[in-house]
Amino acid sequence: MTIDDYIDLAMANREFASDRELGRALGFKGNPVNHWRTKRAWPADPTMIRLAQLAGVDPVWALVELNIWRSQSTAVRNEYAALLRLVEKARGAATALLVAAMAVTALAAQGPETGSWAGDPFAIGQPLQGAMPPMDRRGDAV
Repeated sequence: MTIDDYIDLAMANREFASDRELGRALGFKGNPVNHWRTKRAWPADPTMIRLAQLAGVDPVWALVELNIWRSQSTAVRNEYAALLRLVEKARGAATALLVAAMAVTALAAQGPETGSWAGDPFAIGQPLQGAMPPMDRRGDAV
């Protein structure tokens, strides 16, 4: 995304009529939004967080992008871009874990007598089929 994308999303989400109106919503008296659009200035970190919130975008993502835009070193920009890729991978893993947890929770809510859990030998309260006999500390059957 670009700074213009953040501005446009925030304006659309909050139905602001002008850059100046967005600037006022961000706590400014002047019109810094115009300076951001023309790349004469960049928002401060706290302002970027608020802009991202108004745009409906993750502030962490926005802060990394902000540092890419205002960096004057290609090497530094590349490092921030690598950080964005890591954040994206972490999001994917977190999403997968969340979906798995939701699926397990939904199945557990059905209980052991219904749904996919019916007859499951590992369900709570069900005896294990073919379970090993009890053993003492040495591993001998008792």
